[in-house]
Amino acid sequence: MEVQANEHTWVNATDVISKIENDDEVNLKNSLIFGEINVSSIKLKTIPNPQYNKLLNEGYSTENLVLDGINENISIVESNIKITDSFFESGLDLSCTSFNAPVDFDGTVFNDSANFAGSTFYAPANFNRSTFYAPANFNRSTFNDSVYFSGVDFNDSANFVLSTFNAYTRF
Repeated sequence: MEVQANEHTWVNATDVISKIENDDEVNLKNSLIFGEINVSSIKLKTIPNPQYNKLLNEGYSTENLVLDGINENISIVESNIKITDSFFESGLDLSCTSFNAPVDFDGTVFNDSANFAGSTFYAPANFNRSTFYAPANFNRSTFNDSVYFSGVDFNDSANFVLSTFNAYTRF
């Protein structure tokens, strides 16, 4: 019997963050990303989040908005992000983010939580064959272009409450 081992390249999360901050393309395959990626630690252009004030006026508390992943500002990501057949060791928090270029996580494993709550995707998003071992939060996300979740394995909760799909969607 022959056993194949996949060789992974170790990538520090700070390297990914730097590329996103500089609007550079992120293109990783067979990588093990160590360290947390949190949008709040990435220096990005922001715009006011219209949902935030609307929900405050409807009686939501600031604490509940934070728990739902709704921030006062939306971070703008211009980078094309392609991280395929890779492994996120720690959490990924890209909540309240506007993705203006394609995002591709095909075949990627999320070992810790993955938070895309309140995010808007203006270009194709691919999560095919991905595995989520911890909660995956897409609460209040909007997909304005095609999105793919075929063959995804959610091993914990997957939250798509109040999400909007405005284009081709495949689960």
